[in-house]
Amino acid sequence: MFSLRKIYTLIFLVGIFFIPFNEFTGLSFLGEYSNEASAYFFFVGSFVLLIDILLSRKIVIPFNYTPIIFIGVYLIWIIISSLINLPEMSGNTLKGTGGIERFFRQFISVFITLVLFIYLYINVLRKWSVEKIFYRMRFVFLLSFSFVFLYGLLEIMYAHFGMTFLAPIIKSFSYFPFYEFPNYFSDRISSVSFEAPFLAIFLITVAAWMFSYILTEKTLVRFIPTICVLILTYYSDSRTALIIILFQLFLFVLILMRQQVYRKYILLGGGALVLLGVLFFTSPKGAKAAEEITEKIERLDFQKNLLNNVSNRSRFGMQYAQLQVFKEHPIVGVGLGQQAYYSKYHYPPWAATSNYEFKLWYKNPNVRNFPPGYNLYIRILAENGIIGFLIFALIIATTLYKSIQLYFKKDLIKNILGVVLTISIVGIAINWLQIDTYRLYGFWLFLAILYAVDRDQSNKNKVVLDGQ
Repeated sequence: MFSLRKIYTLIFLVGIFFIPFNEFTGLSFLGEYSNEASAYFFFVGSFVLLIDILLSRKIVIPFNYTPIIFIGVYLIWIIISSLINLPEMSGNTLKGTGGIERFFRQFISVFITLVLFIYLYINVLRKWSVEKIFYRMRFVFLLSFSFVFLYGLLEIMYAHFGMTFLAPIIKSFSYFPFYEFPNYFSDRISSVSFEAPFLAIFLITVAAWMFSYILTEKTLVRFIPTICVLILTYYSDSRTALIIILFQLFLFVLILMRQQVYRKYILLGGGALVLLGVLFFTSPKGAKAAEEITEKIERLDFQKNLLNNVSNRSRFGMQYAQLQVFKEHPIVGVGLGQQAYYSKYHYPPWAATSNYEFKLWYKNPNVRNFPPGYNLYIRILAENGIIGFLIFALIIATTLYKSIQLYFKKDLIKNILGVVLTISIVGIAINWLQIDTYRLYGFWLFLAILYAVDRDQSNKNKVVLDGQ
């Protein structure tokens, strides 16, 4: 017979599996969470956890953990800064939504991610050993990534290599929960995610976990997960994924180079890749591949493509507008969820003129979705001021510090987990430079993992002291 703990633990693990799934039409009343499959499981898991707390009359409140303390401080500051801006908020209106209504919607959304879901993660993980956390979480990520890669590989063969006979097989995935077959395929692979940028978020989240197989396995199979990550990264054509995941891989290699046992293999592997690269790119097929790679590299030049690329113009235009809002309200900002009410007066002509995205979406009153900010840090500066930004920076800094500390522990599994979490947290923190949502579940999950590891170590220390 399943206990309630086993039930919400199972629901939590299924939710982790479904993190990349957001290509479906969900329940509209859930707002920002409506098309995120994992959120449905986290909601249900939180509900079961609540029942367990009410029946057992036991509640765990992790007030003594530094990153969580800063999360509490950050939420309090959000309320304070919004109260200061309450008179202005009451007069704000955009796309049929008033400022106060917008604040409450956004606060509920932030509360769900930073409190409700984190509390579920903590309650699942806090009784697991470090070994169990590492191997079980990695296994679930591997299952999820394997499904994503399988579908992505079919997409690659269909869209890039003209294997149209695979269409019926690809369509059959529509029978899988939380996935709807798209109306068309583009050259940018997105697998089960809504678009390539959302696939990039998932790849950034799991990349280091896949790299870790190189450290724990003995056969050549250990390189396959890393190779698969790089294949999806390349064919997603996501500049964000390409930059961040290559940087994550670079960090991983640097860490390996510190250990003599891996240094020889890295040098041999690097030499083999150079040789194979020379042989491949001097072949007829290699010449074509070289052109594609050169094109991808050129697309990474944001300055060169700023005015030629509509997406870049919108992205940097939105960020510029928010910075102007911050300059006008530098200390406390304009209040949570309010930046769009002020940014609309600061859209630069070079971004908004002859830009169909502004005409169809951002300035269109018939489209209820609010204009995105495309950068969480700048959004926080605009909405919560420099004080809010510094508090949020402390959440990231203390979480990263905890993961780095873990890397220097004497225990091997803690070393590896420290490497994985450090690389993952760095990747997600960089990714927040181009997305303005708090709902990057990986970061908050990794924070909860660090809390559980810290608790596990504290319990062992307590046992030792009691034994003395």
